[in-house]
Amino acid sequence: MKCVICKHGTTKPGEGMLVFERDGKTYVVRHVPADVCTNCGEEYFSDVVVAKLEESLEANTVPDVPAETRSYVSTPPGHAAV
Repeated sequence: MKCVICKHGTTKPGEGMLVFERDGKTYVVRHVPADVCTNCGEEYFSDVVVAKLEESLEANTVPDVPAETRSYVSTPPGHAAV
């Protein structure tokens, strides 16, 4: 797809980083599948991936930790992420 930010590049499959802020906590998730602009590096994440990450963060939060960094791990269909 054509990049909506720079209007010059096109996107190709790659990885990016997402930052979520919830209840005063910051979660950084690295290596998230994304379409990345070949010109400016803008990252586009699918709604499905973002929804799965939000669900995982809700279920696996650590109390009293103000910030946490995680790496994205793809799981085969029918298997639960840890």
